[in-house]
Amino acid sequence: IRKLVEADLVAQAEAIVEEMKYAGFSPDVQSHCLLIRGFFKSGSFQRGCSQLDRMLEAGLFPNAILYNNLISCLCKAGMLAEAESYLKRMPQHCAPNVVSYNIIIDGYCKARNIEKALAFLREMEELGHPPTPHAYSSIVQSFCKTGNVSKAMDVFAEMPAKGCEPDIVNFNVLLSGLWRARKIHEARELFRSMNSRGCKPDVVTYNTMIAGLCKWKKLDEAVFLLERMKQEDVSPTFVTYTTLIDHLCKFARLQQAYEVFEKMAEGPCPCTEPAYSVLILINGLCKARRPGEAKEMFQEMRGRGISPTVVTYNTLLEGLLSTAKLQDAMELTYFMLDQVPAPNMFTYEILISSLCKTDQVEEAFKLLSAMRDKGFVPSLKIWEVLLSRLARAGRLDDAFELYKEMSRINCQQLVGSSNILLDGILRRGSVDEAKDFLKQMTDTGIVPDKFTYDKLVVGLCWQGKADQARKLVEELVRDG
Repeated sequence: IRKLVEADLVAQAEAIVEEMKYAGFSPDVQSHCLLIRGFFKSGSFQRGCSQLDRMLEAGLFPNAILYNNLISCLCKAGMLAEAESYLKRMPQHCAPNVVSYNIIIDGYCKARNIEKALAFLREMEELGHPPTPHAYSSIVQSFCKTGNVSKAMDVFAEMPAKGCEPDIVNFNVLLSGLWRARKIHEARELFRSMNSRGCKPDVVTYNTMIAGLCKWKKLDEAVFLLERMKQEDVSPTFVTYTTLIDHLCKFARLQQAYEVFEKMAEGPCPCTEPAYSVLILINGLCKARRPGEAKEMFQEMRGRGISPTVVTYNTLLEGLLSTAKLQDAMELTYFMLDQVPAPNMFTYEILISSLCKTDQVEEAFKLLSAMRDKGFVPSLKIWEVLLSRLARAGRLDDAFELYKEMSRINCQQLVGSSNILLDGILRRGSVDEAKDFLKQMTDTGIVPDKFTYDKLVVGLCWQGKADQARKLVEELVRDG
């Protein structure tokens, strides 16, 4: 029966229990408990409760472990009223214990019914069960999540008087809530009090403090805490380092960011993916318009045997392009073509867009050809960038050829692509041709939008055909 329940084969387990009955054997408490657990595990709560009733009818009484399991399953399913009713039934067969109350308190906290949770905390005390740090942690966290941090602090403060000293989880939960509520002074004070209250900060504590200090631009204090972690023999994690590096970069403190990165590289840091940290540094250098240094960092990264990700490549590409270093960006892209990871669609999109912006359309088409050779189907964005550049340059014949090619490879000719061509036709002053193209759009199932008609109306006005423009507007209003 146990093996069948563990394998989620509850129906077969139930069949075995029935066979036992026909063979003259009475299922014992354990058999019933296994079936009940199986029903609840599979979400069959009604059948689980019915099985418990059959167990009671057979004169067998569940123990606290079974009741706690049943209450826990009901709480997880959001069936709190049912869970509470079974807690109240427990004294008929066994005494509720600390675990029973922890489960129901946690269930009501997750349902954001904190008043109920507090009521059970008080009931727990009245029955002589000392409240546990776990029960308090659930309530403190619930108050923090609902924005009532003052109440969370009050509940936390009462713990010693109730004979329950806060543990590291209690401190970390309240600390996180204080930072979220922008209670900077209170968060600092709580952190400073930990050692004197016999609770040594752990890595979660430090990461919470460093993240909060960084968010509020207290970067010097955050860097100091990194050093203190090492003094206290608390090993910084990947999260510790990347949080600091990211915020130092955001506030243009790039030298410090690099120093923190070096400390991480020197270790020991339990992170095996330093590429993300390098990405943050490269991104920071690019945002500071220092692409030369970003490129050097990229080369150093490869020299250290750290494999760049495609996101790293794309970040560096954007940085180079933002400072008009198009040639460097092109060299990097063609270098990427034979590397792992290879460029992705975003790589091609950003570079083709930049080439088109600088009127290097032929180079953009070469890159289009290279990406297709690599098995990429150009995105709609790439097609539209190329279409727009050709149309604006007056190369409508080439634009129409590209438009036809989109049809041949089953690229969706969305209304945006058609609007680009329509705009190009109107710029050439060919209003009649534009009307013909509009008809062609509708014939092929493309529904014109507001921008389509805006362009047509403006084009008519440019050509001194205000009457026709007015007539078109009236038709549009009439047709809704």
